[in-house]
Formats: sequence, C-alpha cells, structure tokens
Amino acid sequence: MENACLRASMRRKTRRTAAARSKRTAQRPGAASLCAVKEERRQTAAPLGTVGRKFRELQALVPGGEGLHADQLFLRTAGYILHLKLQVHLLRALSDFQAP
Repeated sequence: MENACLRASMRRKTRRTAAARSKRTAQRPGAASLCAVKEERRQTAAPLGTVGRKFRELQALVPGGEGLHADQLFLRTAGYILHLKLQVHLLRALSDFQAP
C-alpha cells in the first residue's frame, strides 16, 4: 500500500513539474520560436539507421536522385525502372534481329 501511494505521489509531482517547466518555457521571450526551429530541424534531419542508409543508396543509384524527398525519389525510381525495362526490351529485339 505504501508503494502505491508513493508512486501516485511521484506521478503527481512529475506532472506538476513538467507543467511548471512548460509554463516557464512559454513565458521566456523567443522560446516558442526556438521550439519551432528545433522541431523543423528534427523533421528535416536525414533519416537514421538502416532505412536512412538504404534511402541514401537509392538516391545514389537513381540519376538525379540526390536531394529529392522520398515521394519524389520513389516516383523518379519508378520511371527509371520503366526506362531500364524498355532498354532491355529494345536490346533483346535488336539482338534477335542481328542473330543469324
């Protein structure tokens, strides 16, 4: 029973301090703009981990892929795949035509 009361007390204390901290931050001049800048930086940061590494590899493979956002890169990749398939089809047709 003591532990439950202690945990409940700690949760209330944590909530109060978090609320007070956010209130102090909001009262500081320029705090809102600083938070907005941090949020924007977080959103525009390069993806991390395996997905980010693979994304950068795809950007390097697709011509003109560097600097593209994910949606643009995937559209460009789809177009590039179709282009490569067309080239393969054309080269096969030419090789069949040239074969004795």
